[in-house]
Amino acid sequence: MALTSQREGTSRESQIDRLLHIAAVEWLTLPEKLREFHEWEDLEQMDFMLEWDLTERRMRELLEFARGGEMNSDQFGLMLIVADRASTLMPSVVELFAEYDMVGEFLHSDELSLSA
Repeated sequence: MALTSQREGTSRESQIDRLLHIAAVEWLTLPEKLREFHEWEDLEQMDFMLEWDLTERRMRELLEFARGGEMNSDQFGLMLIVADRASTLMPSVVELFAEYDMVGEFLHSDELSLSA
């Protein structure tokens, strides 16, 4: 029983590490993408916009892990950085999507807060 629990913990930790790595790259490179977006080919723009939902789903999943106390201290520290960056950038993302008359259930700054 303890071995199964340990495996589940390691598996969960690996899952969080993987999601955090992807999210960190996405959110930390987003300012450059937003600056260059209008220079991209139409297909690249469409791809970015269609895949945005996955970016937000990953963030929501990570927020659940963080709020549920499932992150270790290193993971939580990185999550704070990523969530702060996301909170700062979401208005620009919403504005970009609005330019193309695309609306959705975007993350809001209150959702991104990890403070008590």
